[in-house]
Amino acid sequence: MSDYQLGTKNESTYGTRVTVDTFHEILPGDPIAVKMGTIESQGLRPRRQVPFADRFQRYAMGAEGTRSLEVLTLGFEWWLQHMLGAVDLNAATPVSGVDQHVATLANLCGLSFTWQENVVMGACKNTDQAFTYGGGKISSWTLSGEVEGAVTLEVEVLFANYTKATALATASYADGAELLSWAHAAATIAGTAVPLNSWSVSCNNNLKDDRYHINGSGAAPGTARAEPVSNGDREVMFECEMDFTNLTQWDRSVALTRSAAMAAVVITCQGPAVITGSTYPELKIEIPALLFDEVSLGAMQQEMSTSQVKGKALDNGVDEPLTVTYLTGAA
Repeated sequence: MSDYQLGTKNESTYGTRVTVDTFHEILPGDPIAVKMGTIESQGLRPRRQVPFADRFQRYAMGAEGTRSLEVLTLGFEWWLQHMLGAVDLNAATPVSGVDQHVATLANLCGLSFTWQENVVMGACKNTDQAFTYGGGKISSWTLSGEVEGAVTLEVEVLFANYTKATALATASYADGAELLSWAHAAATIAGTAVPLNSWSVSCNNNLKDDRYHINGSGAAPGTARAEPVSNGDREVMFECEMDFTNLTQWDRSVALTRSAAMAAVVITCQGPAVITGSTYPELKIEIPALLFDEVSLGAMQQEMSTSQVKGKALDNGVDEPLTVTYLTGAA
């Protein structure tokens, strides 16, 4: 039995914790780690062998960690806003009763969240302990899928502060959520269907996460970490593995001309049951201009050889460099 739970809620002010009201199913992993710093005296006096017990100070530096979850047919839009920055709802609703969330890369400044985890403790695992973190930001993320697996999201999260005094929120979950998986997925490169063994799309949001300032006072200094902000270009990467049956992707990866080295990549993952009519829940990832810059072959053996292809998204000046569209039942 597991009584672990994760709740989140968007903050109005960075680092000011709020009561969580959106709950997510998270895969097993290590707890969020609180970061502490220590200043030790370097002063010398006779017989010093180790630092002095009365000559150090502790200070808070926020918290951080990595979490993974399965992508479901309901509720994933919450993650998209903090992964990419902008989510348009129903700018072009395809069907009545369907919500269309279109996420694109945008400034993440001003977007933060409170994150509360319940970690069960005690000899009999019967004691709840809530840890609540403020000033949440997603510093990087990876969406991935593979044969015989569910679509998963891994995020690296940063926080400004934490408390263990906030009461555990009462969790509730949407009815009818189902897995997105390999069973209803497809991929195209340059408009041509390609049978993949695995794929991943990752993004480093390139946030400056070491914004610590001399602004604390008293025995318990205030927010240790100022809001992490953009510190350069974001890096969007695509990787896949496929059976090595032709030279098409190999040729792209070694091409010397811009046009030959780039192609559009589209990954589409649908849910198993219709929302209405012939419209299914769907997660679609589109990279219009991917520079294929690395290809490698698996071990030479009697079994089917495979190739691993890697590339990065570029801005072609016309399309969004990365678009994630999420279709779900209307709220």
